[in-house]
Amino acid sequence: MFKNKRAFTLVETIIVVAIIGILMVGTTVYLQWSDEKRKIIEAQWCTSTILWEMNNFIFYALTSKNLRISDTETVSPDFYYISIEDDPTISGVKSNIRLGYTTNNPANSPSDITTFKTLNTSDTCRQNSNMNFTRTWSNGMQFITMNKWFSRVKVNNTNVFYINWNHLTGDIIINLCLDKNCITQKETSKWVVDWRSQTISLKNCRFYQIEDSTKCNERED
Repeated sequence: MFKNKRAFTLVETIIVVAIIGILMVGTTVYLQWSDEKRKIIEAQWCTSTILWEMNNFIFYALTSKNLRISDTETVSPDFYYISIEDDPTISGVKSNIRLGYTTNNPANSPSDITTFKTLNTSDTCRQNSNMNFTRTWSNGMQFITMNKWFSRVKVNNTNVFYINWNHLTGDIIINLCLDKNCITQKETSKWVVDWRSQTISLKNCRFYQIEDSTKCNERED
């Protein structure tokens, strides 16, 4: 009756030790690269989430959707507004996307713009790492303004959807801050802004440059 109560054999013990060793090696390798890799994946996911919010807001303008500003109050804007704003905690870093609205042309009365929602990494994505949004165009356009329904109306002799988005084709580069003060940054994604299709699309970085691992070498199609 005691034969069934034998201990592990030597072979079984070796197999168990080998499996534990493989798991330890795998875990060690994962931990060596996981922190930065994890931050990149989180940043790309956050970028996609913010883009969804922006495109949803563009759809609001296209359909002239009322904006709910409280549990009991809605507003029907004449203009819908998107801009990149400074991070109040880090000098020189733009990490907030501001969605706003107004009944006046923001090009004439920017002070009349009311904030509908601010999109950032901490509130929108619950992410600890900051990101820096950088425009590639240098024509002085500070924000995108859309009139409701994208209707063919003239504001300051300019037709339509892009009051100051006219002929705007460029990128917004998204850099992940690798330190608290965002001195070291790593490109993770970019938003492609195209007035012709009236869209903002996302391209994440796939591979980085060999000579500079913070710069993107190849992006998703």
